[in-house]
Amino acid sequence: TSSDAQLLRTALDDVVRSIVSRLHCDLSIHGTPIFEELSGTWVAFFMAEGPECDAALRALATQAKALEVLLARRPTLAQVGQQVRAALSSVRSGFHCQITLRGDPTFQDASGDWLVTFIASGNDCDAAAEQLADLGKELQIVFVRNVARQDLIR
Repeated sequence: TSSDAQLLRTALDDVVRSIVSRLHCDLSIHGTPIFEELSGTWVAFFMAEGPECDAALRALATQAKALEVLLARRPTLAQVGQQVRAALSSVRSGFHCQITLRGDPTFQDASGDWLVTFIASGNDCDAAAEQLADLGKELQIVFVRNVARQDLIR
């Protein structure tokens, strides 16, 4: 139930606070834990970045096991930025399309996806946008193409 999920989230937040007070790791739980009916397992998503994250993640895994929760890691903004730059580099070299990002990636708690908005102009932009979508899918990065003003006038 949603109250079980909230209780579990509160317990995980308490565990994380205890861990980050001792170790240098930017560790956080994202979203509400999800109950996977097929496996009968709770799943909680987290992000972590910092020099002592290996130790922090071991501590988190131990506590999560005691709470009977499976952990799944989500990339941080910095990690997503690296993946986005790699995807853009790949697409820019293969298509005649100028791609410009619009702001920073944003994390969508409801879906667990990172949203990356861009504009594109040139001959191969539809194909470039498809390639970006394919590159981002596995990493839960959703590339959303906004239409540029000059394209609206055409």
